[in-house]
Amino acid sequence: MQDGLGKDQIEAELLSAADTQTVLGVCRSMLYKLERGRELIPIRLRGRCIRFRRADIDAYIARLSAERDSGTGPHGRGRARSHD
Repeated sequence: MQDGLGKDQIEAELLSAADTQTVLGVCRSMLYKLERGRELIPIRLRGRCIRFRRADIDAYIARLSAERDSGTGPHGRGRARSHD
């Protein structure tokens, strides 16, 4: 019996930048903007090889959904409307 994570499980938990872009539906420059803003923290493997934790990506998506639903984010429904 093997202890720890298997290779397949590790690969499922760590996504490449391209896979992360696909999951989030963003371009490369937006992904790097999220990284610079500390919205997503990459794991640096070797050289320029980076990966993003699936749990961090899921948490980011959940935060966006919560902000949208509560109206606290930039695209939330809670913005004031003018009634003319």
